[in-house]
Amino acid sequence: MSSHVLRGPLSALFGLCLALAPMVPAQGITWASTLNGALDAAREKGTLVVIAIVMPGERGSDAMLEKHYLDAKVVELSKHTVNVKLVVGPSGTPPEDERIVRERWLKVAPDALVAAPNHLFVKPGEPGSDGELLSSFAYEVTAGQLEWAWSDAIKKVKPEFAWTPSERARPPESLLYGAVAADGTTPAPTPQQVKLAIKELKAGGWDFQKRAANYRIVLASEDPEALRFGQQEMRNLPGGFRRMGLMTVGAVSPKAWHGFAESFLEDRDAALREEAARTLEQLAEPKALKALRKQFGAEDEESVRGRLLRAMVASAPGDKSVVKDIEKILTKDKSAPMRLQAAMAAASIEDRATAQRLLKLALGDAAAHVRTAAAYGVAARRDAEMKPALEQVKGKENDLEVSQWYATALEIVDGGDLRKFEPFVTQVVGDRTRAQAAQALRDAMDWRNRGRDRGEEGDGAEDPTGKPGEGKKDAGGSDGADAPGGRRRGGDGGR
Repeated sequence: MSSHVLRGPLSALFGLCLALAPMVPAQGITWASTLNGALDAAREKGTLVVIAIVMPGERGSDAMLEKHYLDAKVVELSKHTVNVKLVVGPSGTPPEDERIVRERWLKVAPDALVAAPNHLFVKPGEPGSDGELLSSFAYEVTAGQLEWAWSDAIKKVKPEFAWTPSERARPPESLLYGAVAADGTTPAPTPQQVKLAIKELKAGGWDFQKRAANYRIVLASEDPEALRFGQQEMRNLPGGFRRMGLMTVGAVSPKAWHGFAESFLEDRDAALREEAARTLEQLAEPKALKALRKQFGAEDEESVRGRLLRAMVASAPGDKSVVKDIEKILTKDKSAPMRLQAAMAAASIEDRATAQRLLKLALGDAAAHVRTAAAYGVAARRDAEMKPALEQVKGKENDLEVSQWYATALEIVDGGDLRKFEPFVTQVVGDRTRAQAAQALRDAMDWRNRGRDRGEEGDGAEDPTGKPGEGKKDAGGSDGADAPGGRRRGGDGGR
């Protein structure tokens, strides 16, 4: 065949390749081969070392590896630092670089579980020194939060560093200065462990601790068989066990489990609907928005509606319809607890100008707890542009407690510790820390074992994970089971 016969098709193919060229993904972050080499290189360049600790198979780590480390803004920032990636997994003798990081900055034993994903920003210091841990953050974050933390750390070493943040950029809630997260993350189960867990669960037995451990293995896997078996098993269990299953999914499951949580959004039990919303908030899966929105429009239970709103903004922090829902509640809803949750949701909106506008609305709310939630939102975003608004309302505030929260928020914006807001966030808002969620599951398992020892079925209305059946509620329509000190979710939102 002559060459001129091929010229037309080849020319067309070449043109198509040129047209598609801009669609080729950007190169990811460049990683140094050794930690000591990275520290030496950072000293020479007068910059810092970014240590990324990831655990493949864990949902936050997978988001980093598959998306965030390829993000154009993050990749551009990474060119101004020297970067080391540590892949951690099953226990055993860690490689040398991991051993150094554990000993020098994490301060944990070689076989201890470490938080993953985790990011440490380290100033290398003089040769032979341990260097200085500038900041860190752990667990799953958005690409905008990774961008914010990365640029913030660079500016601490290079104050002259010029960076125009994207509108989505905001700090991770887990950001710490000079410290690291103390919690550990359990590695994802292996296919062999999943297969054995399913086999043992099918065989039955009365060893509750063993069955609970096997259920956790199944729920932590996105293997198709684990998804099929686990979802069927959880739906067939008594109410208390189903709620434990939802809590476990929120803590350890891959995003593929969002469909399981969605299936409980229309459950007749409000406690299960609320737990499903909490689970979807933790999973932060964009695909869940449709189901969340549908139930939000149909939901009558106030405590559940608040959690649905929080789950929607976590699943789609840039969605304009979610912004409209938040604004409508802040401006028109007569329920102070609902406005409280809306103010908390506003803190997670990706668009900076929109978040600022909604938080300013909440700062002027008639209810004290709503104003405090707005102060938390400003603190969580560490938004220096909002300081004048905070200072203005602080000068006019008549409630001493709220005024103190304003002062705390101002401290945090200037580099303080967001954990100072933990009493408000847990006892009034009703959020759970990771430690509280883990303790609730441990308490539930201990309670089940005590019930078995007494010859009881262990699925009565006093289940510590919340009412599995038609248990009592307080006057506010909430069981208050996970609010420390007996404080109810939403607090006395009319203060």
